[in-house]
Amino acid sequence: MTIEDDRVVDSLGISKLDRKAVLLISDHLDWEDEEGHVRLFERKISCYLDFIRSGQIFESLPDAVGFPIRIELVQQYKPSESALRILNAAKQQLGEMGYEFSFHPLPAGYRRPS
Repeated sequence: MTIEDDRVVDSLGISKLDRKAVLLISDHLDWEDEEGHVRLFERKISCYLDFIRSGQIFESLPDAVGFPIRIELVQQYKPSESALRILNAAKQQLGEMGYEFSFHPLPAGYRRPS
């Protein structure tokens, strides 16, 4: 499951660090096709919002009831400057909806595009 599959949640759990329900998006794509990448991201976010709003999050993870929700994008490749603007706009919009959004590289850091 990755950013390319907009019909499923890639990973779901509760953060032990900050006690938030975390929905993880796994992004293995580089930003060469920026427009296509952004479309995939938008579809995936829409899927996650449907999952949250429908209550499926609590069916899948009953312990998350009452916890704040964070959508976390973990990326293999560093986003371009324009992609960063889009991700930061998404962070603001999701924040206004009451959801936290964060994005960051894999634990080993960003990979260089081939």
